[in-house]
Amino acid sequence: MTDYAHTRYCIETAAKINAARDEYQEKWPHHCKSCGGWGGTEYSFDPSPAGISLASGTMTDFEPCENCICEGICPRCGSFAENFEDETSTCSECGWKDGDDGIPHPNECCCYDNSWLDDGWLESAYEDNNGCGLEVD
Repeated sequence: MTDYAHTRYCIETAAKINAARDEYQEKWPHHCKSCGGWGGTEYSFDPSPAGISLASGTMTDFEPCENCICEGICPRCGSFAENFEDETSTCSECGWKDGDDGIPHPNECCCYDNSWLDDGWLESAYEDNNGCGLEVD
């Protein structure tokens, strides 16, 4: 197991997100595990062809979940709904509609792997920067 030097911000953020994820799972135990109750997957990409001198830009797309929305199943409560193909559809059981939030995404930790640090490096970096952003628990 890798040893990480987590910042206080990382620890607090992870605790909040994990609590919100636990609350969602408790409230909606039958949510779609494939999409996390979101109804699909959103992704962004740059459609500009490589080698062309166009300004880069980002395009966002949404792919409906094949395990719930495409099967007529509510992504949040798991009940069957006949008309989820329409973007204005609402679940008659829980009120879910397109655009509603699913389970909060996991915390994206940006902390460093401690294995490459030699003894004393982190402490000296902390002192050199007056502790700015390097609070380690």
